[in-house]
Formats: sequence, structure tokens, C-alpha cells
Amino acid sequence: MNDERKQKYIDDQLLQQVVKKEYNEAPNAAPMKEFMWKQIQMEINEQPKRKSFILYHKKVLSVASVFLILLVGSLFTQLKDGEAFGWFSNYFVEKQADRTEINNQISDEPIEQPPSPPPYDESLKSEELHPIDTDMSLKEAVQEASFHIVTPSKIPKGYRLDYVTRRTYEGAPLEHIFLNYEGKGNAFVIKQSKIIGEFYSSNMTVNNQLAQVETVNLNGVEATLISYDDGTTTLLWVRMRTEITITGELEKDDIIKMAKSLH
Repeated sequence: MNDERKQKYIDDQLLQQVVKKEYNEAPNAAPMKEFMWKQIQMEINEQPKRKSFILYHKKVLSVASVFLILLVGSLFTQLKDGEAFGWFSNYFVEKQADRTEINNQISDEPIEQPPSPPPYDESLKSEELHPIDTDMSLKEAVQEASFHIVTPSKIPKGYRLDYVTRRTYEGAPLEHIFLNYEGKGNAFVIKQSKIIGEFYSSNMTVNNQLAQVETVNLNGVEATLISYDDGTTTLLWVRMRTEITITGELEKDDIIKMAKSLH
């Protein structure tokens, strides 16, 4: 790992430590601590306004895509490389007593064990992102999206595609596509996010008291299936530099069959 790449990793590692320290050291007596976590999670889980359900913010605690960290690089914490189509991936799930950590990492170069983080650097900065949601047809989304949109050839009986939402951000090259399905008085969403840059890392923490987490195989690719106590199911994985998430009140067999049929 050259000096520039080491510094990029070190900056990212340090930022995460600072965020965790600020949260853990917040006064326990003040109710604002839990309130702020809930607000963060509501923003993270925010999806297009017309979707028919929202994942409860208590299920997953994850500080992610609300802020664009003005650094290049990602957090790499475990050596388990797999090369495919010119990039390297690292996927692992770590189960603990009260929570499960889900990590997915992609790099244009081999993922190496990083050095120990340095002291705090006050130069770290972040910038809030401003999403722009546009509802459209699937045909329009295929024409406007900057990456290939996959659709399922098999969906649960009684459901149909209602509309598609394309989400972009002012001043940032991020892009998400939401396929919104309705039927049977319920709904589910297939979210697709373009992975950009030389490094990519995602992390999710699931409360084991509210959900069960397992790893499933999707046509040779590892995916994470999360079954919540309220009947909501989430399946997430990375395919061809696209992060895909399916969420809804779906049976395990149905969501896996649908995921395997994406093309």
C-alpha cells in the first residue's frame, strides 16, 4: 500500500473513531442522545415519499450515506480477497451476542491489512448531501440512469411494478434507483445503487433482539438476508458494482427467487 493510499485509509479510520467516541461519551441523562440516533436512522432509511412502508429506525443502527465524507478511500478491516471482473471484494458477517455486523468492501486493488490509526486529525470535514427524487416509468429510468438497471423475471403473485424513482444528489455523483412494487395490500422496493470510485465500503449493524441474520447464495454471490420480527424482510448484496437491496413483507423463498431472477 503506497503512502497516499495509507493516508486515505487512516483518515477514514480516524473519522469513524471520532464519531463513535462522540456518541459513546454523550451524557446518559440527556434524552437527546437516543433522539439523535433515531433522527440519523430515519434519514438513512428515507426512501421516496410515495413508498408504502418504512423500515423502523430501531432495527438498524448505521451512520452512512447521509453525509458525503470529503475523503477518498474506505475502511478495510479483514483480509479475505476475492477478485472478479477487474476488482477485489471482501464480504463478511460477524455475529456477536447482541448485534450482527455486516460488511461489504470493494477495491480496484487488492484489499490489504491496514496499519494502526494515527492521532486525531482536525482537518477532517463532511458535507451534507441534498437528494433529488424524480418519479418516472421503467423505460424512462433505463434511459436516464447512468448504470444498468436490473429487473426481476419472477415476482410474488399479486404484485406489480407501480413506479420507479431515480435519486440523485446536488454536487455528488451518487445515484439510486427504486423499483416500487405494490399488491396484496402491501409493497416492496428493489433499491439499486451505483458503486463509484476506487474504494467502496458499507457497514450495517443489526439488533439481534429484533431480527435474524443469515447468509444466502444468489447464483454464486453471497447475500445477507435479514428477517425482522414484524414480518419485514431485507435482502442485500453487491452485483457487478451495483449494491442491491430488496425490502418488504415477503416470504424468504419469494425474496430469494426474485433476487435470483434479476437480469
